[in-house]
Order: sequence, then C-alpha cells, then structure tokens
Amino acid sequence: MRILFALASAAFCLPAAAQGMEPGEWEIRTVISSSMMQVPQVATGVQCVTPADAKDPTRFAVRETSGCVVKPGARSASSYSWTVQCDQGMSGAGKASFAGASFESEMRTGINLQGVRMDILTATKGKRLGPCAAKK
Repeated sequence: MRILFALASAAFCLPAAAQGMEPGEWEIRTVISSSMMQVPQVATGVQCVTPADAKDPTRFAVRETSGCVVKPGARSASSYSWTVQCDQGMSGAGKASFAGASFESEMRTGINLQGVRMDILTATKGKRLGPCAAKK
C-alpha cells in the first residue's frame, strides 16, 4: 500500500509540472479505486504551491525511495502525460488537464499480486483556493 500512496501523491502533484498552474493554496482531492478494494480510498488536503513549486516539477515527483521512476510524456499548454514504472512490477500511465486555477488528472496503474491482476484508478481534482495562508 505504501507504493500506492506514493503513486497517488504523484498523480495529484504531477499536474504542477504543467505551465500555467498558479501558485497559491490548493485543495486537492484524490480517489483511489480498484475492483480489489471494497471501498474507494479518498484523501482531501490543502497544499501551498509556491511560485518556485509551480515552476519546478521535480519538487512534486515521486521520490527515489518509493522505488518508482516517472517519465514525462506529451505536454501542451493545457495537458500533461506521464508513465511510471516501479521496482515491484507496478506500472501505469497518467494524464492531466488544467487551467490556471484548476486541474483534473487520472492515472491507471496495474500490478500482478500472486498471479492476480490488480488494476488501480487514481482520479484527482484540484482547485486553487486563493493565496497561501500566512504562516503563524
């Protein structure tokens, strides 16, 4: 499951690699579903995206410690795609579409677990809430 959450973080962070993401406070909602899971896993969080974060996609990439390699794919002014390959045999592809203050992404991954194929869909939506909250 640790690898699954690492991939989920990639799914909601990789859209930042796209030009046009606005810095500020973002609400990000991720839903992970699979036929092997009884109930989808849902996570919602708020993240401050600094101007440097918005310009540097490496700040959002899956870390090497997760055992995954993310390779950028096609990129346009309003979309971005990528593939991912992990040491444990999990692989997949994702795509994101975005406007300055919102994005949607979808990543489909799969792995064989003891001879049983598990396909996972990670769907993420983000919206900019405004400027980052002042630090207290």
